Amino acid sequence: MLDIVVKNAKVFHDGELKELEISVRDGKIYKLSKIAPPEQADVVVDVGGRIVLPGVIDAHVHFRDPGFTSKENWYTGSCAAAGGGVTCVVDHPNTNPPTIDPKAFRKKLRRANKLSIVDFGINGGVTSNLEMLERLKECGITAFGEIFMAPSTNAEPLDNTILRKALEKISELSLPACIHAEDGEIILKAESRFDPTNPMYHCLMRPPEAEVEAVVKVVNMVKDLDVKLHICHISTEDGAGMVRNAKYVGMKVSCEVTPHHLLLSEDDMLRLGGMGKMNPPLRPYTHVQKLWEYLRRGIIDIIVSDHAPHRRIEKDNVFDSPPGVPGVETMFPLMLACVKRNMIPLERVVNASSERVADIFGILGKGKIEGGYDADFGVYDMKCVGKVEGEKLHSKAGWSPFDGFDAIFPSLVIRRGEIIYDEREEGGIVAEKGSGRWIGE
Repeated sequence: MLDIVVKNAKVFHDGELKELEISVRDGKIYKLSKIAPPEQADVVVDVGGRIVLPGVIDAHVHFRDPGFTSKENWYTGSCAAAGGGVTCVVDHPNTNPPTIDPKAFRKKLRRANKLSIVDFGINGGVTSNLEMLERLKECGITAFGEIFMAPSTNAEPLDNTILRKALEKISELSLPACIHAEDGEIILKAESRFDPTNPMYHCLMRPPEAEVEAVVKVVNMVKDLDVKLHICHISTEDGAGMVRNAKYVGMKVSCEVTPHHLLLSEDDMLRLGGMGKMNPPLRPYTHVQKLWEYLRRGIIDIIVSDHAPHRRIEKDNVFDSPPGVPGVETMFPLMLACVKRNMIPLERVVNASSERVADIFGILGKGKIEGGYDADFGVYDMKCVGKVEGEKLHSKAGWSPFDGFDAIFPSLVIRRGEIIYDEREEGGIVAEKGSGRWIGE
């Protein structure tokens, strides 16, 4: 007995679209074939010639739960994920309590198990808790980090001495170390050099050289260590260039980029105000152009949302607003619209949003449409280009810096053989709270 059969589809398989039918049994892809086997299925879905892409894995979200659930929680965040074709997320540690010990980890895991409708991983935090790192790995964390090198939202930065000791320990534990690369000393000096009443102050006080210097420091720090170094939300040409150089000499280094650093620049700050404020900040357009080039070439490995929602009222004043923007629901639809405009090949976007993510973070059985893998995929009509409307998204934030941007949203999203999003249903969400599964099991 099959769970579901997807018929009349153009399936992304082995790097290209093929006319295939997908048979699913026990939540996994049972067979890909020209014609599905003549077994009875609980559900038969005819997608009418639309494309079927692997479920997106967003390796960088902040669902704010526990501790900041007025901004987001595991249910609303996972609904936003599903609405954007994301079937698995990795949540970062700066919640309350921060995920820096087994007790805090178990608290977050209970919340996610109760509420999430997408599958999920949970990262472990790194502060001065070096004695907890091995215990966090034993809990089943996906990776360590974000590890901060400068102050950011609800985060304690590490000085170079503790960071080196932490990376030494992490190298023994064989999990990725995810670094938020901004140099605190450069930011501190820049804060006093610029007028704090300037609407561009946030961009000026966290200049490109703060990221570049931090990447240089941490890459040099791990040259003699066998550590999987992952640079979060790269935003500068030279930062990405340093990652390229490290890869060239054989280091285990990867990096990610967000849609807001690809589709927005500091020229948008005056228009967006607080809604354009995040860490690292928006950069000059010359950096944006190089990020696109490095993403197309695979020097930038993956695309993430860095979904960091705040309530709309909190973002009204650019000077007082906390940094961070929502993005898990718009990330992949925005990138598909870029594919439509021939800005980047579909194959590169799919790889950077699924298979390569699974490779970096050791997420088994996810990331591609292949026999034996979890039946995670989204159905898309590339002719159906819509617009982002922040108020209609599922996040508690209720806004988006991408209002009015072209986007290709999924019509159907399936997670482990279960339909979790269907555009034909009111609100789209059809999954039960808590139906998502922890990938650390």
